[in-house]
Amino acid sequence: MRYLAIGDIHGYYSGLLQALDRANYDPLNDKLIQIGDLTDGFDSCVEVIEFFMNTEHKVMLRGNHDEYARQYFAEPSHINREYWEKLGGKSTIIEFERKGIVPGTEKFAQILQFLTEQQLAYLHDDRLLCVHAGLGSHQNVHSVDDDSLLYLDRSMWQNALYYNQFLPNDYEAIFIGHTALFKLNENHPTSADASPVKRGNIWNLDIGAGWGGRVTVMDIERINYWQSDFGPYSPR
Repeated sequence: MRYLAIGDIHGYYSGLLQALDRANYDPLNDKLIQIGDLTDGFDSCVEVIEFFMNTEHKVMLRGNHDEYARQYFAEPSHINREYWEKLGGKSTIIEFERKGIVPGTEKFAQILQFLTEQQLAYLHDDRLLCVHAGLGSHQNVHSVDDDSLLYLDRSMWQNALYYNQFLPNDYEAIFIGHTALFKLNENHPTSADASPVKRGNIWNLDIGAGWGGRVTVMDIERINYWQSDFGPYSPR
């Protein structure tokens, strides 16, 4: 069985399917580890969620955007809607309403339960850690005392970029998303500008999907990876 980590998707459903096709994904013999951020971006978040709901061999990790969506749909008063909308939440709200997925419907309840059940981290073979954002200054996931750090932290990746060396932690490799490596601008990038980046023992798989970038799939044991084409851009 291969263990395939998937970076941020942000509603880029066709990119997800394309990257998995290029990886020769086998639903019976591959396990998908989605690193978080299914929502808030392009307008196919529902299709992305339904794909994983119907996938048997999977691990779903919580991204900050998934948590914003979960909070909004579970208890709207607990989230700053204006802030979330600026981060892409507006497109998610519009998509759910347009597709009739509203409180009181069976599909709404199913998706809310799915988002609620996302894990915070996944440890493979006691040596390969998958987490959406980072560990902050902690050396292992068990010492993190604030769950939100695991889907909000940027300091671990920023320190890895700054020092460009192995940072003290208990893992052979860490696979993250959260901090996009690719930002759409006036100059269309080449493939070399939008590929996974390793600093120290940390791999960043967020290539800006849903915001003009690519969905990335990586075999975490063999460090092979496959990517979609550049996708549509969803203005915030």
